[in-house]
Amino acid sequence: MRVMLHKEMRDWAVIQRRVDDLYMRASKDPKAAQAVISLEASLAECRGDIEDAERRMQQLQALVKEMNLRSAQDRREMQRYKEKAFGLRGGEENEKPVPVTPRAEDTAAAPKRRRVRRFA
Repeated sequence: MRVMLHKEMRDWAVIQRRVDDLYMRASKDPKAAQAVISLEASLAECRGDIEDAERRMQQLQALVKEMNLRSAQDRREMQRYKEKAFGLRGGEENEKPVPVTPRAEDTAAAPKRRRVRRFA
């Protein structure tokens, strides 16, 4: 980021030198004066676009931060809801549920039948 910023600053310095050269020529030549005016207008427009882009970038960063905060709040609310609804505590949600086995009375109630085979 810093390298890119320094490169941009060097580019603007070169542009500023060119503008200064044009000002020197513009004092002697009317066509150069018009070129300077059009160049100043385009540079002002570019700077306005850059400021607009920076403003939008800051707005987007604020929105991302707000979304992250809301997401964290939603996660906390869901965790509280789970704890309240299912009675889960901090580490219990990671445990596997115990499989349900049939009771001994239910298995003993049905007598086993012998299978009869019939041949035709």
